Amino acid sequence: MMNHFVYSLLALFIIASSLEDYNAVDKVKSNIYRDQEVFVDLLSKYGHEDCHVLLYFKNEYAEEVVKELKTINSHLLVQNFEEIRIKLDSVMVERYLEVDHLNALLVFNADQEVIDTIYRKNYEWYEDMIESQIIVTYRSDFDYSGHAVISLIQERHYDFQKAPFFIKDTISLDKINIGLHLNNRYIYNSGSTYLDLDTISFISYSDYTINKTIVYFLRNGVVCDSIMEGFVIEDLTPVPLIENDECLYVASVSIPETDAFWNVFLGIDMRTGKVRLYDRNRLKG
Repeated sequence: MMNHFVYSLLALFIIASSLEDYNAVDKVKSNIYRDQEVFVDLLSKYGHEDCHVLLYFKNEYAEEVVKELKTINSHLLVQNFEEIRIKLDSVMVERYLEVDHLNALLVFNADQEVIDTIYRKNYEWYEDMIESQIIVTYRSDFDYSGHAVISLIQERHYDFQKAPFFIKDTISLDKINIGLHLNNRYIYNSGSTYLDLDTISFISYSDYTINKTIVYFLRNGVVCDSIMEGFVIEDLTPVPLIENDECLYVASVSIPETDAFWNVFLGIDMRTGKVRLYDRNRLKG
C-alpha cells in the first residue's frame, strides 16, 4: 500500500515537472509572410543511406502513371533481395505528383529547434518486400530519420512557436477510461498535455472483435472529437507552427495487425479539443 502511494506521488511529480517545461507555448521572434503553403512531415529511412519523405499524387493513384514514371527516362539505382530503387525523371514526377516547396527542408530536433537544412537529391521509386512508394530523397551527413521537417521557402520568414508535448499519463488515462469503458487490452497508445487548468488527451483504440478503430480526443476527460479513419496514432511529434490557434503535430499512424504505417499532419485546438487533418501534409498559406 505504501509502495503504491510512493509511486503515485512520483508520477504526480513527473507530470508536474513536465508541465513546468511544456505548458507554455514558447515563442521565437521572427517576421512572417503567410502567403504560401508549407509541407510538414517526419523524415524516414528504409535501410539505405538517404532520408526521405513520401510524395503524394496530384490526382488519384493510377497504375498506368506509375508504369510511365518507372520506365521513361528513369535509372536503376539499387536492385537486390531487400529493395529496389529507381531514380525517376524530374519532369515526369512534377507532372503527376505534389512537389511544390520540397527542394529544401528545415530539420528540427526534439526541442523543436532548427538544426539543419537539407536539399533534394532524387525523386525515386522505392520498393521492398512489404510496400512500394514514390519518395523524394535528401542529401545529409547525418541520420535525421524521425525528425520533423518543414518547407524552406526563401521569401517566407516563419514565426516559430513551440507546441506542447504529449506525455504518457496513466493516472489521467485511468480516470478517462472510467467514463469511456474501454478495454485496456485494445488501447494502443495515449497521451496528455496541459494548458492552464485544462488537460487535453488522446486515446488510440482498436478492438478487432467488434471492428472498431478510433482515436479519441478529450478535454478534461470529456470527448470533444475523434478520428475514425481506420488507423491508430502511435506517436505525436510537435511542430513549432501555429495555425488559427491550433497546435500542429505530425502523427505517426498505423493500421493495427498490419505492416501499414505512415505520417499524418494534424492540428489540435487546445481550447476546444477539436482536431483537423491537413490534406497531403500541407499547411495552406
